[in-house]
Amino acid sequence: MKKVLAIISLLFLVLNGDAQESLDTIKSFRLSEVVVKAERIIHKGDHDVLYLSNDNKKFGTNALDAVSSLELFQTAINETKLVSWDRQNVFILINGVPSTAYDLRGYKGEDIKNVEFYSIAPPQYMSLTAGPVVNIVVKKRHDRSYTGYFNTSDLEKYI
Repeated sequence: MKKVLAIISLLFLVLNGDAQESLDTIKSFRLSEVVVKAERIIHKGDHDVLYLSNDNKKFGTNALDAVSSLELFQTAINETKLVSWDRQNVFILINGVPSTAYDLRGYKGEDIKNVEFYSIAPPQYMSLTAGPVVNIVVKKRHDRSYTGYFNTSDLEKYI
């Protein structure tokens, strides 16, 4: 009996010593590649407010390309309409005024403050569309009098 107790206590000491040794061999690492980013989508009651990153603002050549690079829209450079992720045509507003994709092409990506996306049309626009609505809030520029866009991609057909 004494031999059994001695063997058990010896095993306990050996196992406890190994556990202490394994705790000492654990190393800590500093993770320098982890980046914390702020959320770029704010969920409101009936719509989402989207903020463009610098990469989104530099995507393409105009504001329509920049908006289409957001995750809720289909991305296509030189597109003539804005399409949602479920392939519905999106009704476009610029600062609350009904507009077209051609009007949006007259702005640069850097001119956009934020994008308000309504997946279901608000009551004031239900007579104009049954699909999603996007209100693009652009910065008011005092150094510009007119906006315009000239697309040269179809120019070869006319020459």
